[in-house]
Amino acid sequence: MKLIEQLKEFFVLAKELERQGGPENAGELFEEILNKEKEILTSFGLPCLQRYNDSLWELTHKNELNDKQLETTITKLKKAAKEYLTSPTLTDIQLLEKAKNEHLDLYDVLPEISITTHDYTIFIYNQLLLTGIKSPKAVLEEYKRVTKYNCLGNIYIVGKAKIIKNMNFI
Repeated sequence: MKLIEQLKEFFVLAKELERQGGPENAGELFEEILNKEKEILTSFGLPCLQRYNDSLWELTHKNELNDKQLETTITKLKKAAKEYLTSPTLTDIQLLEKAKNEHLDLYDVLPEISITTHDYTIFIYNQLLLTGIKSPKAVLEEYKRVTKYNCLGNIYIVGKAKIIKNMNFI
């Protein structure tokens, strides 16, 4: 599928998601849009990071899609791809160190190091890494543990149980 057609399809899907009330009301459609995002960004050689996703979502700010908007989006993504693909490669530790020092958006960091955005991984990032309570090395080790043991679902359940207990339901 040509890039222009992909962008037009993304626009139509995003507008339909908006019409249905957002991701909370149309989860499957939202998942389809996320897959479309990934497909488009991958065609440029870009990862699914927030800063690149934002370029796609800017298309949806208007009611109608026109050729100028499509050209602008393609130009932005080509420029981003050139910068991304020619930038020095950082190790995971280096990226977390940079994130800590520059307070980078977690949605631009966690996917880059193949970490799922989840309440727990977000907590670690915001409350432990960015505040300096834990070093980038310690944070990366914890991320590797939760990935290795595939325990984010269990952490979510335990977190919910604690919340419920604190609300005097148990």
